[in-house]
Amino acid sequence: MKSFSIRSNDWMRSLGIPTVSSCLDCLENVQKQIDYINTQLLDEYNRRHNAQLIATIPGIGFYSALFIITEIDDIRRFPHPENLCAYAGLVPTVRQSASSVHYGAISKGGSSNLRWMLTEAVHTHTHCEPDSRLSRFYAKVARRRGKQKAIVATARKLLLMIYWMLWTKEPYHCQGFNPVFPSARTSAT
Repeated sequence: MKSFSIRSNDWMRSLGIPTVSSCLDCLENVQKQIDYINTQLLDEYNRRHNAQLIATIPGIGFYSALFIITEIDDIRRFPHPENLCAYAGLVPTVRQSASSVHYGAISKGGSSNLRWMLTEAVHTHTHCEPDSRLSRFYAKVARRRGKQKAIVATARKLLLMIYWMLWTKEPYHCQGFNPVFPSARTSAT
């Protein structure tokens, strides 16, 4: 994305103010570096099948897909989807004493960057695909518990979807993702 139009850059240069010209030169150099890095990232995305698989989810672009794949690494590190949720810090804290159990807020342990990326993806997904199962889940939880808790709950659900997509190598299905859990888990181990 260009900072200014060519026409506005030319006009600012025509003012003859050395500081403005110097700043425009700096902006152009930074833009060239950004374009170069974007090209490298797109090449990396094209080499990674798992990133392309995750990017089939509306709301996850190639930046987000690469980021999520980098954070997760090999999905086989997580023998169960709950292990991945715990890694991302999207599981509730638990306090128990004898027969009483109290569930608290999410643990926030693990990768805060992965949690952040997932919540951003949820925001985008619910905006782009308001009729998807994930968006309907978000709306249902938001009505009951508020938007903040709904975002976190939906981020967890999105991470579970990503887990099974990577495990089964299936792309996103717009009406929901319902893999056969037990056989998928045992066949890849």
